[in-house]
Amino acid sequence: MKSLYYRVCFMVLFSLFIGGAVSASTPKAARSLAGSTINGMVFDPEKRGLMDVDVELQDEFSRYLARTKTMSGGRFTFTNLTAGVYRVRVIGGRFGYSEQSQQVEIVNFSRGTAGLSNDTVYLDFYLQPLKNTSFAEAVGITGTIFAQEIPDNARNLYNQALADFSQKRTDEGINNLKKALEIFPTYFYALNRLGDELLRKQDFKAAQEVLLKAVAVNPKAADSLYMLGYAQYMQKQFEPAVDSLRQAVNRSQRSAAAFLLLGMGLRQIKKYGEAETELRRADELSKKKSPDVHWQLALLYGNNLKKYAAAADELELFLKTQPDSRDAESIKKLIQKFREKARESSATVPQ
Repeated sequence: MKSLYYRVCFMVLFSLFIGGAVSASTPKAARSLAGSTINGMVFDPEKRGLMDVDVELQDEFSRYLARTKTMSGGRFTFTNLTAGVYRVRVIGGRFGYSEQSQQVEIVNFSRGTAGLSNDTVYLDFYLQPLKNTSFAEAVGITGTIFAQEIPDNARNLYNQALADFSQKRTDEGINNLKKALEIFPTYFYALNRLGDELLRKQDFKAAQEVLLKAVAVNPKAADSLYMLGYAQYMQKQFEPAVDSLRQAVNRSQRSAAAFLLLGMGLRQIKKYGEAETELRRADELSKKKSPDVHWQLALLYGNNLKKYAAAADELELFLKTQPDSRDAESIKKLIQKFREKARESSATVPQ
């Protein structure tokens, strides 16, 4: 879950106190000058655009400048860039894809008395699946061994699907899984893999339908439960997502990403005390090094629990884990506001 919506949440949180927000795609080094642009597209191996994938802009020394997410069709943009060398990093791990990066140079050309002409650069990324890693395994959720008597023709189709996926023939693989399920509708491994592939395609509704069948066959499958919870969360079905994710973490208790998503779901349904517990567990598992966890705790403390000192503490930890954040100065101001709120609150408590 990896960077999970913190940019949008920051604008909401920050506006509550100082009424300001900064564009998500403009690096700190270039805010003062409207300039050049990097446009790009992120595709899966079948050349389908991937939405909601994290894309990071770095300087020539691989230092963080800005982060955004791909929009519908896989599009992303970084604007207001000065001339120089940049690196664009696409982080596809939470969708089961390997990371990719490209280096690009921005050149502003002289137009004589008219000044400089801004540059526009276009980049395409074609992500590949992580080797032998499922959607759930990518975030530390372990799978389940499940024994079934499978008809030979269904098993052969399943094995053919695995061969298709290994050769990047995703559509053929999905079709063979569906054929196997026509023969044997309760084929757990076929249901689980089909749900995995549909999540990679970001077809969350179809993935949910398949994964509901998978967990009906094998209720102890932590990976199926996590993937189901993810699909439900992405469709804003927060209560079912919480139920699925609770079952997942009960069966596989070492995934910081799973506890993080569970805490986020609990916060959405206003179970703030439980959300704090699960987010704290995510914090422990990530060894307090996850900026996403610190950000979600800051939102919980600042917006919901009104624990302003704790919110300030979490924002300070966020800056420690992401020291090159382009919003660092704004976050520091927000920390100061939270500290002031904490002092005001303590002053009004009867002695």
